[in-house]
Amino acid sequence: MTKTELTAELKRHTGSAFITRTELAKVMGYSCPKRVDRFLEGLDRIGGTRYFCGDVAENILKYRS
Repeated sequence: MTKTELTAELKRHTGSAFITRTELAKVMGYSCPKRVDRFLEGLDRIGGTRYFCGDVAENILKYRS
């Protein structure tokens, strides 16, 4: 999966270019949002709780490799 594909999938689930920690956990199949913290580490928050889907996708792919 490429960054573009992953970003599009995240946007499709949220209906927005931004995603919350809880939404990301739900998309990834985790019941506890704390399980996705590693993918959000080092990212800038927008509005205090949202992250840019492209940045999240990039971190997921980095973590995976």
